[in-house]
Amino acid sequence: EYTSSCTLKMLPALTTNGIPMISYSATSPKLSNKSLYPYFFRTVPSDLYQGRALAQLVHRYGWSKVCVIATTDVYSSGLATAFEEALPSMGNVTSFRVDVGESSSYDTIYDGVSQLKDNGCAVTILSW
Repeated sequence: EYTSSCTLKMLPALTTNGIPMISYSATSPKLSNKSLYPYFFRTVPSDLYQGRALAQLVHRYGWSKVCVIATTDVYSSGLATAFEEALPSMGNVTSFRVDVGESSSYDTIYDGVSQLKDNGCAVTILSW
């Protein structure tokens, strides 16, 4: 499956029947649990590693304010959360986040992005 959310829905049936699944894009940290998903393999790192790498990048360039715009699906929110959880270990970095869901109105998105702009972020990370 292409997404983490679809993969998580399909894995119980596959695991019960001993059928392996290999994904090239499912990155949810939940999928790293080998006791739950012994037949799941992926070719990309989990969100935990990608989030840490993004946080290291922010630290490397000395950015002190980072804006995060994320959709509310499993992939996007997982990556955004992993990134935000890794930030405290990187020093004095403040992050501001806007979550965009399928039912978000244009006004809600506009207001959220306007708040990010007002916070003077050095960089914006899109997790879409």
